[in-house]
Amino acid sequence: MIDAISENIITEPSMVLSFTESTDKTLAGKAAEGCQRSFSVLVDRYSPRIVGFIYGRCGKIQDAEDIAQDAFIKAWQNIQRYDNRYEFSTWIFTIAIRLTSNYYRNQRMILNDEILEQLPAKANEGPEIALDQKEQKDQLWQLAGKLSAIQYNILYLHYAQQMSIKQISQTIGKTKVAVKVNLFRARKNLQKLLEQ
Repeated sequence: MIDAISENIITEPSMVLSFTESTDKTLAGKAAEGCQRSFSVLVDRYSPRIVGFIYGRCGKIQDAEDIAQDAFIKAWQNIQRYDNRYEFSTWIFTIAIRLTSNYYRNQRMILNDEILEQLPAKANEGPEIALDQKEQKDQLWQLAGKLSAIQYNILYLHYAQQMSIKQISQTIGKTKVAVKVNLFRARKNLQKLLEQ
């Protein structure tokens, strides 16, 4: 699947190092010139995050992988349209969000445990504290799954992907004010759900 896109990475150590040390914008520029190896590095960098994001919305790993693969195929087919004034992560997440929305337009989606395992626990905590915090995160993200799709997406991008308001705005195609309002409403609605 996604590995098939990135299977042609060069094996000569000095060349692999130069590709893996390149910035996303540099790699996307080389990919726009036809360099498949540059694009495969981007796929390797972003596929876990994209699959995780989609899986959190749909709850089915096979569907998440399929949609993620479609997102990377669409990105490759349209790499010349990538505008390097913006982060590559914003662009690829925009594609993934749109494909996910199209695929699951009329279905409610829930967050499942695997995405939460990607959230790091603090290194200096004991296992009991880390487990308790993970359970709390699980419950919180499950409640977040009850929010509207836009509110969930903004919460996820802001907290799980640590995107700025500006990046989220570019990703979902809303103004910064709209993102802030939806983030505020998502927090408020999540608080109401917690109080029930």
